[in-house]
Amino acid sequence: LDEIHERNLSGDFLLGLLRELVQRRQNDLKLILMSATINFELFTSYFEGAPIIKVAGRLFPVELQYRPIKEHDTYDSDKKKAKIDPEPYLNVKISTVAEALKVYAETSKKWIILMLHSTLSMEEQDKVFDMAPVGIRKCILSTNIAETSVTIDQIRFVIDSGKVNLVKFDSKTGMHSLREYWTSQASADQRKGTDYPI
Repeated sequence: LDEIHERNLSGDFLLGLLRELVQRRQNDLKLILMSATINFELFTSYFEGAPIIKVAGRLFPVELQYRPIKEHDTYDSDKKKAKIDPEPYLNVKISTVAEALKVYAETSKKWIILMLHSTLSMEEQDKVFDMAPVGIRKCILSTNIAETSVTIDQIRFVIDSGKVNLVKFDSKTGMHSLREYWTSQASADQRKGTDYPI
């Protein structure tokens, strides 16, 4: 079971069922829980002392820079402060396709802009792995589809909005609705590991 750091009602319910199943079928059932950002103590305790296997993780340093958004903030005000490589790729994690299209319209004149979200065909999604021409920067506008199981070469910078869209049950309306939430710390850590610069 992969990405078990993504805590939600369905996932926690499944873990509860699996724990009961493992206890009943210890001789013929093996369960492997995987995550790049797992809380070892929590899950080892829950699964009664399950052994931990660590695999070498990120092979490159990740520098985090946090900056609060200010009113009338612009890109021009900060670009002089940053030491930018001549041809980096940029992966912008955004929470909605609508937001992606808006950013695309504003920035497409200076970059090769590629989209990465779940409604694209596999052929269109695969374009993010193509190398950009020499001297051209590539920007990938992605929803949280790029958070798991996707590693994109040549990424130099990741801009994370810190938000995600989730379907939640609204007890007031009695219906499920798609809403925007701040992402969890575990998901934020996971997003750092999806980009592999070479």
